[in-house]
Amino acid sequence: MKIFNSKIASILPMKAAISTYLIIFLCTISTPALAEKVTILIGGALHTCSSYSQQNCQDDQVPSGKQHALYNIDETSLSQLSMLMGELSESIECNALVDGQSNILQKIKRLRRYQGKTLTKSELLSLWNDSGSPLSYALSDTLYYALLDTLEIAQQKEIVNVAANRSSYAADIVKHVELHTRRLAGERQSGQKPKILVITASGRDPYESADFYEQLFTFDGIATQWLALTPALVDAITAQDCSRLDDYRQAHNTFARKTVYPHRTAQEQALCQSGLQGIIDAVRTATTLVFNGGDQSLTRKVLFDSHNQAYPWTDVIKARPIIVGTSAGTTVQSGGSRNGVPVPMISNGSAIQALNTGAHAGSPPSQRCRKTCSDKLHPDALTYVASGGLGRVAFLVDTHFSERNRGVRLHVLARDTGQTSGFGVDETTALVVTDSQGTRTMQVIGENGVVKIVPNAEQTFLYSYYPSGTSLFADDDKVYLKHDTVSHERTATAAYELPDLLSDAHLRGITQTMCAKNIKSSTATHRQGDVIWQFIMDASNADYVQVHEQSNGCAIESLRITYQKQSEN
Repeated sequence: MKIFNSKIASILPMKAAISTYLIIFLCTISTPALAEKVTILIGGALHTCSSYSQQNCQDDQVPSGKQHALYNIDETSLSQLSMLMGELSESIECNALVDGQSNILQKIKRLRRYQGKTLTKSELLSLWNDSGSPLSYALSDTLYYALLDTLEIAQQKEIVNVAANRSSYAADIVKHVELHTRRLAGERQSGQKPKILVITASGRDPYESADFYEQLFTFDGIATQWLALTPALVDAITAQDCSRLDDYRQAHNTFARKTVYPHRTAQEQALCQSGLQGIIDAVRTATTLVFNGGDQSLTRKVLFDSHNQAYPWTDVIKARPIIVGTSAGTTVQSGGSRNGVPVPMISNGSAIQALNTGAHAGSPPSQRCRKTCSDKLHPDALTYVASGGLGRVAFLVDTHFSERNRGVRLHVLARDTGQTSGFGVDETTALVVTDSQGTRTMQVIGENGVVKIVPNAEQTFLYSYYPSGTSLFADDDKVYLKHDTVSHERTATAAYELPDLLSDAHLRGITQTMCAKNIKSSTATHRQGDVIWQFIMDASNADYVQVHEQSNGCAIESLRITYQKQSEN
């Protein structure tokens, strides 16, 4: 075990309620002096109190507002659905539409007896399943979303109350966005009010989360607005035909949104009417841009066209003083080039499928296929966009990292695409990257930590975990723990009989235990059917630093992890 010297330890913040942070000092990069830029990469799961997510609220502080998406089966919606389905000519996906497309409307009409009763999504799907065919798997994506969207009804807004959050860490991350926005807006000395624009293109329905993100990042004295930069709007702008916005929405599997979100579609129409220059001008006035969670491939569609050419506003977005991403909004920031090698953007995949089939360049498969679709990838296949995303940060970045045990998948992706390393951000945690005058600093804020993965061999990688409060230094663009520490003999070994290492944050749990107890090596397994994967964790050349006694407070540098298929019957 290594411990900090007293000077370092004295500066470490130790209270759980206040987000502690990690400062990573990177070497000077060989670029001209630039204005300061801050990129806040949130790992997802911002447990925010809202009318929709009441479990995140303190007792007796639940705001009143939208609680669920609600649906109604009545003559009007059935008539609209009938017309819409007559227009659609989607092919059957996965050969799963047993009864044929022509019977879909008849099955829905059998539910007329529930007319006048508002239903939640789970209630609607349950009724459909009781009618004799599982809706979730019997329809193509287009038909499934057309049905749900057409039956959905308009409601009041979702209401957010960050002050009532149960999680102080989530509130602290939001506070950092506010502080950085005020600081950089002031340094620009433009005399304009600080402005935050939120982009929700990561959602299949980008209008649904506009209320949430707009309120989440609303602060006194800062103008916060939803920017209606949706795939449909991009198509309409490209075609110079704003009159067909509804058709373009349908082309992206989004239906009847004018009925459910009339205010948001009106904003989209107005932005479309302002034209290309209107979008660019709106972005240029913003201090901060926020990208939501969901599917990073969808956000990429509003940044690059089908020929991988950047839209005129993309470089303007990339140059904003502050960019904030959460989950998919974080992942899409990867791109550009590092050490002469293009940095890809991860788009899908599980650790198990990464082990089984490696990484695949190309579009991710539909998440609604039950198993392997004919001549398609497994729904959990590891896929990536070779040309990357926005390129705000020139390194691989992944999210929901330890909680979904994505270390192996990041290793496989980095290995297969020639990357020297990649970073994974845990949930309710953010990696704050600041580029200023040719230098870069980083901070980890929030609840957990950031993982660095360095490919070492075909089935070996170096695993580092940086919790809040850890001081690091850099050498040749590589990040390390400080070495002015006291070393202790490390002799203990341990074997873990967990049959599912790659689930439920078990890898983080084991490595944190190794660090806290100064364990030299450990083994564990993961079973998938008849296949057993064995993992060997070797800390012979690793550094441990117990930063604080709170959960996940042990820093690890360069723990060697090797995995191999043990047996297959």
